[in-house]
Amino acid sequence: MSFFFNRLLVSIILMSSFSLINAQQCLKGNCFNGEGVYEYDDKSIYEGSFSDGEVDGAGKFTTSDGETYFGRWDMGKYMGEFALIEDKAEGCVKGNCNNGKGTYIFANQLAIYIGEFKDFEPSGKGKCHYRNGDAYQGKWKNGLFHGKGTFKTQNNSISGTWDKGTLTNSDFTNSYELPILSQRTIPTAQGHRVWAIIIGISDYLNKEPLKYADDDAHIITGFLRSPEGGSLPDHQITRLTDEMATYDNIINAFEYTFSQTKPNDIVLVYLSGHGNPGGFIPFDSDGESHIPYTNILNIIEQSNAQNTLFMADACHAGSLVDEYSLPEGIGFLASSKPEQISLESSALQGGVFSHFIIEGLKGNADINKNHQITVDELHRYVKENVHNYTAEVQTPQIFGDYNPQKVLLQLN
Repeated sequence: MSFFFNRLLVSIILMSSFSLINAQQCLKGNCFNGEGVYEYDDKSIYEGSFSDGEVDGAGKFTTSDGETYFGRWDMGKYMGEFALIEDKAEGCVKGNCNNGKGTYIFANQLAIYIGEFKDFEPSGKGKCHYRNGDAYQGKWKNGLFHGKGTFKTQNNSISGTWDKGTLTNSDFTNSYELPILSQRTIPTAQGHRVWAIIIGISDYLNKEPLKYADDDAHIITGFLRSPEGGSLPDHQITRLTDEMATYDNIINAFEYTFSQTKPNDIVLVYLSGHGNPGGFIPFDSDGESHIPYTNILNIIEQSNAQNTLFMADACHAGSLVDEYSLPEGIGFLASSKPEQISLESSALQGGVFSHFIIEGLKGNADINKNHQITVDELHRYVKENVHNYTAEVQTPQIFGDYNPQKVLLQLN
């Protein structure tokens, strides 16, 4: 078995289509149009979607020697090893992913790791395939390339010694521009997905505009999509800005996202815009009406989500504490006390609260320097810096029945 594919996979998956000519080899289901299980002459098996007698959609391919690949096909054409369009395969799918040998498919479908684990992180010998086609095989430590190993892309192969994700051999650095290897490292295998709802409104239909609320939403979204922010895939982020952030669209965004969550998932909610006591003002408001925070919390309470951090950069955001008893598992980080306004800063080019949220998540909130950002650390960092920056005019608050030590972000 080669590192990427054996000759079977190269010849069948990458160079030709799966022409199904023997109906007797369909072991289960519908191998023409539907879901089925098909066995090839060499005893390799495909399990997944079919259309017009071709492999089409998401599926699992098991070679005759037992290696398993998950991927997506388009009418027989292989589209990518880990470009799954559904989340049926994730987490530890084989072996011991705590302390031992196992196979782990990351919840954001960024990569699949096969090898040794220590304390639920890749450590020891292992190989990792990334959804963009890159791969690394060699030594690992704490989820990073560490020791002797080989990193392969479609056009290049680099063998050398690595130190915490960085290639230390200077021989290779002059031959061509190396990829940013910190972007290839895999996140801590905590067995959960992170979802985000990001809403920012600067231009209102019937209310005075704000300067930076929509920009803050774009910045936070960009950060969450970056390697430093967890490389969240697009389907796990919902962003609504300005005219898209209507009452109906906001409610629909919450209903959709929270319908997808599992108990171990984390949901980050960010709202930036005008607020009233008890609610957030959508784009299409008459200027006074708002979406009650209680309406949003009801959606969350009826879902499977058990870990939600709600961040609201809006005037009177802290008034929620007077309106509602928060369900278990929800932390509400408000930009200000109930009687306070929330400030924007031309010097920071954004909302003061939002600025320090982003700076905190980038690593500045890692108070104990353990390369993790917890809910409590983020709150403490944001509260202190906003309070000081605004000369005590604005003081963020957090309340709710939540786990203050819940890890929001694993830093590289």
